Amino acid sequence: MITTSVNKLVHKNQWSYYSGEFPEDDSNYIEGFRNSTSGSIDLSVITPTSIVEHDLEQKINEKYNLFIKYFKQELDFVKSRVERYQKVVKNQNRELNTIKKEMNFQKLDKIAAYDNNWNGEGTYKFDEKIISITRAILFSTNLNRQPQIFPTNSNTIQLEYEDRLNRHLEVEVLPDKFLVFHDFDGNESEYETPSFDDIIEVLNEF
Repeated sequence: MITTSVNKLVHKNQWSYYSGEFPEDDSNYIEGFRNSTSGSIDLSVITPTSIVEHDLEQKINEKYNLFIKYFKQELDFVKSRVERYQKVVKNQNRELNTIKKEMNFQKLDKIAAYDNNWNGEGTYKFDEKIISITRAILFSTNLNRQPQIFPTNSNTIQLEYEDRLNRHLEVEVLPDKFLVFHDFDGNESEYETPSFDDIIEVLNEF
């Protein structure tokens, strides 16, 4: 009898919740059930409030799990697109660097072929050692990207980098050393070094 009454009450309350109807005499029904039982039964387990709370918690958990699943899918999608974009940019930069290297070699060959007074100001032909050192820098596999190259009126060759932040780097190639000048955010500095490896590092750090 008790089991039957409990089942009826649970069924009644579940039907009321899912149908959206809660009879006004629901409390009388529960009270009648309480009076008809001789044992002590915890009705909080089967009251409409507990059923609603349990169902609400279940729905929240389901939506939370769906959200986490969707978020992970979106994150994986964005990650794959970013990786694809980075790969494309890397390939484009590599191709662009190859083109710049070829252009620099052609320009360096022209500079090497300059005769005396090539600029009309009494300058001389460029020292072959300067040409060789510059070619070694441009051809180095350790150099990340090609600089711009220019001949100077001092018969040296200047390597330059400049970025969108107006930071500037100049490396002047002499037969026995390198002169370095850089301007980073208005902070200027100038020094010299005889080391080829140091210059490669300086160029890569820019």
